[in-house]
Amino acid sequence: MKANTRYYHSLLENVIEEMDEGNVSAILDGKDRALEELRDLEKQIPDWNYRNICYNMFYRDHSRWDYATSKFFIVLPADPDSWENSDPSTRQFRFYFLCDNSKDDVSLKGIPQHVHLSNHPGYDLKRPQEFFQTYGDYVLRVLLVVKRGYSDNTYDIPSLDTYKILWKRDAHPGGNLARSTIRQLIDKTIAHIQETSPPKWIMEPGLTRSQSAAIKAYLDVQNGCSAEGDLHRYIDSKQHVSWRCQAHKHQYFHRKSLTFLQDFVSGHGGQINMQQAKLGIALKSSNEARRFRNLLQSSKHAFNITVNLNWEISRSYVTDLCDDIAKTKAVVLDIDGITPLIHPQGYVQYTLNLFADRVGPKTGLQFITLLNYPQPQEQCIYIGNFSLQSRLSPARSAHSWVELRTDLEKFGNIVSDAEEPSECVTATQELRLVQEKHGLPEITSVAIYNEKKWAAVFDVEEGAVVEAYSLDAACPKAVHSSGSLRKLTVDLRDLEFDKEFFQMINTNTNLQELNVSYNGHDVFYYVEHIVKTWHESSSPFCLTLLDRLKDTQGRIVAQMVIGRCGSEGSGSSTLEVDQLDNTSPSGQKDELDAPPTDIKFLHWDCDQVSSKLSDYSASFLDIATLQHPSALKLFTLDTCQLSQDGLTSVQNVLRRSHLEHLKVVCNPINPHATKSISQVLGSVQWDTLKSLVLTGNRTNDWMDLWPPTEAPRLLGLQIRGTGSGLQELSHKSVLFIHQIAQSSPLGRLEFESVQMQDKRDWAVIVDSVDPLFLMKLGLCDRGMSQFESSTGMEEFQSKFHRNVRTLNKTPTMTPQTIEDIVAQIPSVRPQIAEGVVRHQPAPMYHPAPMYQMVIETVEQKWSSVSEVNLSVKEKQNIPLWRRLLCCFGQEK
Repeated sequence: MKANTRYYHSLLENVIEEMDEGNVSAILDGKDRALEELRDLEKQIPDWNYRNICYNMFYRDHSRWDYATSKFFIVLPADPDSWENSDPSTRQFRFYFLCDNSKDDVSLKGIPQHVHLSNHPGYDLKRPQEFFQTYGDYVLRVLLVVKRGYSDNTYDIPSLDTYKILWKRDAHPGGNLARSTIRQLIDKTIAHIQETSPPKWIMEPGLTRSQSAAIKAYLDVQNGCSAEGDLHRYIDSKQHVSWRCQAHKHQYFHRKSLTFLQDFVSGHGGQINMQQAKLGIALKSSNEARRFRNLLQSSKHAFNITVNLNWEISRSYVTDLCDDIAKTKAVVLDIDGITPLIHPQGYVQYTLNLFADRVGPKTGLQFITLLNYPQPQEQCIYIGNFSLQSRLSPARSAHSWVELRTDLEKFGNIVSDAEEPSECVTATQELRLVQEKHGLPEITSVAIYNEKKWAAVFDVEEGAVVEAYSLDAACPKAVHSSGSLRKLTVDLRDLEFDKEFFQMINTNTNLQELNVSYNGHDVFYYVEHIVKTWHESSSPFCLTLLDRLKDTQGRIVAQMVIGRCGSEGSGSSTLEVDQLDNTSPSGQKDELDAPPTDIKFLHWDCDQVSSKLSDYSASFLDIATLQHPSALKLFTLDTCQLSQDGLTSVQNVLRRSHLEHLKVVCNPINPHATKSISQVLGSVQWDTLKSLVLTGNRTNDWMDLWPPTEAPRLLGLQIRGTGSGLQELSHKSVLFIHQIAQSSPLGRLEFESVQMQDKRDWAVIVDSVDPLFLMKLGLCDRGMSQFESSTGMEEFQSKFHRNVRTLNKTPTMTPQTIEDIVAQIPSVRPQIAEGVVRHQPAPMYHPAPMYQMVIETVEQKWSSVSEVNLSVKEKQNIPLWRRLLCCFGQEK
């Protein structure tokens, strides 16, 4: 109500301002009085409005939804002392769950029957600005309820004045919540939300299930920890779901019977997640299933249940199983298994509720998922590697399915061997003969799943392939080049496949949806050429990019709707590029530039850009960060292909992004672009930057152009020269490094292929580094020689005595490499607690003598060396490795 009143207040003020500008003040004699009355209304919200807000939050249609986390949580400042005169966008917050306890359970002595903070230190909140855009109004309501209090027949939320919200067991070590601070923290968050959230009309005062599930993406969850705090999912006798602390969880535990169930599940290869109240098990016989049902009911505990039935069963048995499980008050039941004559691959997870008419109303289960249980009246049946979709039910009974599967396999073989699109049409004609033979005249489509490597969906009426899925190039070329595809999912494992991939897009002019899975390549490589290849499309299309991240399930990096300018319904940002790099993946020039394109980003999670940007891809990234400014964390700045427009786009990206890692490629600078590059460098946000790498043969020129920095807080700085010789750093560049290092808690400082024009500048570098933080100093071999002979060496020995853990020496390979290492390191070695020597032998050397010398050096002189990395391409003399191991001993 308060937010809605603020909305009307803002709206009325805007209207009055517009009328004033129109010189109609004669009709506004009562405007001051109207505004004053509206302000009074805002201050005097009746109590019944407040209780109405609480009722809508806690009950309404979503009162006891199966939330992914507790619907009760608060967000408080992480470091309120740093808020004075600070930019609101830089404020950091911490997230705390509350125990979702209600009054409808048995009360135990000493355990409160009210909502309270859980015994958990909370989580750091990632991307707080983005979080408050989605959850700000809901968080504001919860904070107001916690501050003022609320009570009815179900919930009791004590007001902050009683401090009951902080139960004595909630004083978690390391937490900043206490009676003396919590009121101040709540007031600060309320003020922050009201300050940063624009007045708007709030349609939904509660929290949806999808919003609840998405909260975990904003929590900084450490490895091995859960995103639910110490709360446990609880299903009560009415199948209502809540999240409660350990103490309230034990109120309804039946430990002995639950232990029997846990032992049975683990003994059958299953698992139980007590915190999320989920159970999964595979059963192999009716006796095992009967035992499981009995133990489940006697445990008096409700779970989300997944059961795999690995023996042939009847439908009546499945119905009885659902009845018994429903008696445990389970909310979700997933069943998969085998029925006679049908054993589908289940390559795609079909979610069906085939028993809804027979089981759902009878059992009271809120949701049932049953896989692979076709009935005669069903429209979709699964046979072997095939799925058939029909308008009407099959005319024949189950005894013909075995023969049907055999005929379908013949059809699948034709498709697999097809090399020309016309052969796919021939295969579809054969399919029509199969459906007439088996009395299935109304089949509309058939899907083929070939050993999980590729899949294709045929539209029987059109006689064409309309969908295709491929893990690699194994999918028949005839399918990809059919020209009739409307949806394509492809996995790009190799850049050599790109030429065929883009030809595929160009051939299928009716393509509406493209899902690209790739591994480690730059996202913009694909986006740029896909959009330019798709220039013939007259209607919007959907593009999804999935990064598999090497043998992992992957994540969606980008999902967008792309359409031509001027298309109907286009209200998105417009990407217009006048000059494009027209080099296609095949190395040939495109005849036409891509037309201006409308792009609406449905999802954008591209956190790193590590390759060169063209003007096109820079403009694309500019639009992406405009809609999703907080995603980008790692960026490589390489301007060699950028014009003035491209530099402007990159400047916008750096200005609005909160980068953590920046790599700058220091190539020769075009004199006409000097001012623009300086502006690009000046747009870097230093407050979030953690590491900076300057690489190239013109690092002096780039550091000269960099505007003065604003108190950077870098953890790592690397200067890397490229080219044949060593790059010499000027005194001005040294002062730039000094400025950064002096205000940063540098843990790593590395110089590769770099030395100073004046070796006395090493003392300037050493003077700027804080000895409390520096853990690693990296130098090349000739840089090390210069460093050792300078006054910086003396400064280093006195300032960093036993603080630096790693002195990393990267040698440039010459015939004197080993001798140089032996001669140079001992003078520094006694002053360092631990050491690392990295050595990569050159091909001109036979490895054994070199390793012999390294091992002898370790034995004789480097008694405190803790690590030696020897990079080799082939196996070496085993006795040498044994001697090396003996040098270190077991204690190192």
